[in-house]
Amino acid sequence: MHIVLLKRYLSKLATNTLIWSACDTLGYQCQSKRLKFSWLFRHNHPISAPKAQSKPWVLSANGKTISDPYHWLKDQNNPAVLKYLHQENAYADKVMANTTSLQSKLVKIMAAVEAQIAAPPEILEKYEYYFKEDSSTSLPIYFRRKIDSSQSYNDEEMILDLNNLSRQYPHCCVGQLKVAPSHQRIAYTFDTDGKENYQAYIIDVTGDQPNVIDIIKDAFAVEFASNENFIIYTKQNDRRRPFQVWLKSLTTNNKEQLLLQEDNEKFFVHVASTKNHRFLTINLNSKSSSEVWVLDTENLKSKPVLIKERELDTECYVDHSGDKFYILTNDKSSGKYKVMVAPDQNPGHDNWKDLQTVNNDFSYIGTNVLLDDMDIFSNYCALYQRENLQPQITIVNLHTPNQQQTFKLPIGTIASASNFTFTSNKLRFSFSSPLIADTFYELNMRDMTLTNLTPGNIRLDDSQFVYSVSYAISEDGCKIPISLCHRKDLQLDGNNPLLAVVYGAYGMELNRQFTAQNMCLLKSGWILAFCHVRGGGEFGRHWYYQGRKLNKKNSFNDFLACLNTVQDQGYSKPKLTCCKGTSAGGLVVAHICNNQPDKISAAILKVPHVDILGTMLDQSLPLTVEEYEEWGNLDSNHVFDYVYSYCPYTNIEPHNYPSIFLTASYHDNRVPYWSP
Repeated sequence: MHIVLLKRYLSKLATNTLIWSACDTLGYQCQSKRLKFSWLFRHNHPISAPKAQSKPWVLSANGKTISDPYHWLKDQNNPAVLKYLHQENAYADKVMANTTSLQSKLVKIMAAVEAQIAAPPEILEKYEYYFKEDSSTSLPIYFRRKIDSSQSYNDEEMILDLNNLSRQYPHCCVGQLKVAPSHQRIAYTFDTDGKENYQAYIIDVTGDQPNVIDIIKDAFAVEFASNENFIIYTKQNDRRRPFQVWLKSLTTNNKEQLLLQEDNEKFFVHVASTKNHRFLTINLNSKSSSEVWVLDTENLKSKPVLIKERELDTECYVDHSGDKFYILTNDKSSGKYKVMVAPDQNPGHDNWKDLQTVNNDFSYIGTNVLLDDMDIFSNYCALYQRENLQPQITIVNLHTPNQQQTFKLPIGTIASASNFTFTSNKLRFSFSSPLIADTFYELNMRDMTLTNLTPGNIRLDDSQFVYSVSYAISEDGCKIPISLCHRKDLQLDGNNPLLAVVYGAYGMELNRQFTAQNMCLLKSGWILAFCHVRGGGEFGRHWYYQGRKLNKKNSFNDFLACLNTVQDQGYSKPKLTCCKGTSAGGLVVAHICNNQPDKISAAILKVPHVDILGTMLDQSLPLTVEEYEEWGNLDSNHVFDYVYSYCPYTNIEPHNYPSIFLTASYHDNRVPYWSP
């Protein structure tokens, strides 16, 4: 269930009742060769917005009394809550009724665009795995086919049909799909209620039809051991935090053994097999630190071995090749990531050494080169790097680490693709930008030749569009990058509609990948401005640290500086500027709506995290304790006062707000429906 709200004015009355209305005009028209857009939310008679009942409720915290007359909306068991949400949805439908035709046209255009974007099958040793979707089925069907020695294909085999499962359950979502080393068994996790309560199905795929051989009722993540008669899985507690690792026999009376339990609420437990299937890594991750153990899956009677104990603001990810562990970790002093190597017989921290390259430490090649990820193979290590938002891939020969080659790409986003075959000499990755749909490449790591696996995917003409980087100067003098994309023929006279996108949290880089929605905007004359504010991961951990906890207001100041810059440079003006933020990015946009509403005309808030104060004070919620590392522990008076000062829900003011399009999800564990 999704709740959609559209508002133009927001007033906070003496009774604390919130009134939402949409009776004004977003006054501009934008022409396109395909469509003529006219966003006119004008009604002859104002539409009455539903009014939630105000019920007294107060909370005392840190010597302050907080009043929230809408606290009762948190109770999902209250029929009045669901009734009110239905009223809000009906209100949104009425407000947007005069855009129904436009919505239908846009859906058709975007569906046609999505249909032109292809992804290659995933190669896993002697099989390729893929799924199909067509108009006759509402959900994907998973297939595989064997690749013989002459590189020709055998008949395809159906391994999972979600349409059959959807007939049995009201909700149907696959979390993971894992293949056993022999390819004779497959395990997948399955959510049937939309609340991320997964169960694991283990199926035998050697017969004419897949055959279920076991079901694990509460399994969040699964992996096969080298002996695939055993499976390792994680189990969630009653707050939906994966906290235990179990070993289960699929043959001996379904015998189970608890391998590890993590009681610290900040840490989530995850299991993953190394690419060569030799070890299982047990990862205990908080928002900014991690601890890693490894289990020898060829000797399941052995105990897990500690690779790296937890340390604040230090993360660690492990893979294996030959007789060594390769450890991706960050240097606390510089904030940069690097790869360390340790012998698998004695992998303790005292035995770690840098993966040697020409400059002795690849993560410091050049002053602005940052390492994001690695892919380990039997002979090579592939390093996914960035330099000033421009991606590159460096290939290191594991037998002669001083030999390295770097492949640079245009400004955009790269990601590892299906590199599951440990012995492969070919690296698959995807490249995307606002102008280029996900394009999959195969890089031969021996000779660095590149093959485009999806040459037919959409690519907007470089001669007609501009994709560049500009900079804003924030309040404290910090330079904030802005990735700008628009048609070349636009006049930068301030009369262009502009969509400013922001995130700035959890050390994650802002998503600038191609979307059908953005393509429609670009072709119709919009300017896209991706604002890389602090709190994100664009420039390493220190960039992230400058936008979290007691530095969070830097994210808000950075975004305001970006808006001022693009408007001062003639890209747009406040009446033609719209902002978009998702989840924690919605917090940044909501702060603008509260404090500088005159800078924008509209805002898109997708599952926005706007009641940050109420959420962080409620330790009964599944993720509150884990979030301390991002926002701070509100038991501290200093932290409480700081969060209280910027929390959007707490700081609603009686002034005209921009038009707001807001979505939420009824079963969202991360941003509850009542938070927006």
